[in-house]
Amino acid sequence: MTSRYRLPVFATSLLVLAQVACSVFGGAVPATQPAATVAPGQTSPAATPAAAATPAPNGPAVGADLTYADMQAILAASFAVYPHRIRSSVVITGSSTSTLVIEATDLDHIHMTSNSTMSNGNALQENILISPTLYIKPMTETWRLATPAEQGWADVMIAATDPSKVMTSAPVTETDKLVYSFLDDETVNGVATARYHAVYTDPTGAQTVSDVWIRTGDRRIYQLNANQAGSYTTMAVDYDPSITVVAPIP
Repeated sequence: MTSRYRLPVFATSLLVLAQVACSVFGGAVPATQPAATVAPGQTSPAATPAAAATPAPNGPAVGADLTYADMQAILAASFAVYPHRIRSSVVITGSSTSTLVIEATDLDHIHMTSNSTMSNGNALQENILISPTLYIKPMTETWRLATPAEQGWADVMIAATDPSKVMTSAPVTETDKLVYSFLDDETVNGVATARYHAVYTDPTGAQTVSDVWIRTGDRRIYQLNANQAGSYTTMAVDYDPSITVVAPIP
């Protein structure tokens, strides 16, 4: 996978997160589009109103296994609900540990805080997108407008807040045999969920072993853990109506 932009080093971890998310849900990241796979603010009076929250599809009865199509529908419907907050981490064995907190009221109003711990130090950055304007605050610097070379962050942020936007369907031969097996009803942080387990093998033979927790009330994605060779990813999603995003500088 290649990027159209020269992005800071942390973008690499975001791209890994997107690849993992695509593997978990049986999709593929387009080669020409940058992608990312979880900070508060306040809404500007001129901001576009957040989309009305709509429930995810009910899908099969709780306790039933899910097909590829079932999970794709739940994924797309879940990330289409705004506002939401995604907290994620990617551990790349022997390389880095990256964390991401992203809040969005829609695809035009996104606040992202990212941090990557590597052998040569930390890469901490905070971005706010009030489309089409992108603001950046690297490390201990003050807020500023993004330079033309940094505009690729906007695509990364959009991909991070809605991974389904950068996914395409996997080949039929792959999706037909992909089953998300129901394991058990579990209460996670006081939330009633149904836990599903899947092993996805991509066309190269690489495997992703994942567990996905779906809230039983509205059938939205709540949490996932994924293991790939050399990396471990976690992601949690909050659907919080109090989330707002505003430009950090006039």
